[in-house]
Amino acid sequence: MINLFFCASNALASYTFAWDGSSSTDWNTTANWTISGSGSGTATYPGSGGRTDDIVQFGVTGSIYTNQPVLATSVTVGSITFGSIQYISTYVLSGTTLTGTVLTVNGATLTVAGDITQNYNSSTSGTSIFNDIRGTGTVTCTNLQFGSTASVTTSSFSFLILEASAFTVSNNVNINLNVRQINGSGIRLEGGTMTINGQINFTNRGVTARNSGYFTVNARTSYKVTNTNTNPTLVLANTSAIGTLVTPYSSANFYGDHNPGGKATVRYTGSNPLIYTTATLGFGPGGGVVNTNASTDPIYDNLVIQGTGTAVIGGSASTGQTSYLNVDSTLTTNSNVSFSNPTNTTTTIGAAGSTAATWTR
Repeated sequence: MINLFFCASNALASYTFAWDGSSSTDWNTTANWTISGSGSGTATYPGSGGRTDDIVQFGVTGSIYTNQPVLATSVTVGSITFGSIQYISTYVLSGTTLTGTVLTVNGATLTVAGDITQNYNSSTSGTSIFNDIRGTGTVTCTNLQFGSTASVTTSSFSFLILEASAFTVSNNVNINLNVRQINGSGIRLEGGTMTINGQINFTNRGVTARNSGYFTVNARTSYKVTNTNTNPTLVLANTSAIGTLVTPYSSANFYGDHNPGGKATVRYTGSNPLIYTTATLGFGPGGGVVNTNASTDPIYDNLVIQGTGTAVIGGSASTGQTSYLNVDSTLTTNSNVSFSNPTNTTTTIGAAGSTAATWTR
């Protein structure tokens, strides 16, 4: 029994790799990691030797680092966590205002068997942490977690910017509201294609500030000294892609920051998908409250409906809000579509003077 217990304990053990970047930017260089714990094989770098359970940390322990991690070889790890220690007030990349960790995945696939987590910013000095996941490669994870699930609040800001070529979340995006500030935390999709197979959920952990946390899609960068146009795509594969929106403390905005020329595309691919409009409180550019310009403000750049069954535009009228569907550029659908909101659905295509709608069966 003692031998069996010993073997089982070893089987459950994992290495923890904390990035320090002391040698270079190369993920595969052992000297760039502070390694603890025990696992199978030699702890060369996270995911080395075919391990899939390594725990990866950026800014969770240790001190700040200037060399930012770059992965160019496909690996699988157990989890990734971004912490609060990594903060550089003079910015981590020239020409940007990024202050945290910039994880670049180029020409490779980073598979996270568990979750990618950004901890809430526990700093007491009022810092604002901007972390970034980018590159030409592919990133996949089970859940994308933001903030702390504990009933804890802070006044320090934190943001996660996503711009990898392909970023897939197998389950849910879970955003915990921990920041006692308006627009104090959030996830910003600013490039590449992000696919969410589950839902976008918000949970209030004790804040009273309007729009404490958000999920937004931006058609321009938000972190450069001179911001540039982007063309991100958000793919929503669930019938109800937004789970809980805690208003007025959170929001989901698929028509975020813009420069002329940048366009964001939202694709609904689920079965009988709900197409969100202003009928859903907290959806759109209102910042968690009812948008007084809802009748004219766009809520999509390019809207593509590719789900099976019948897409439902507007959903329930239980909120009592008029359902406006204002599309800046194009509305394309190969699904049956039902305008079912009994409160009313007013649809405008080309709200910013652009193109028209395409309906195909």
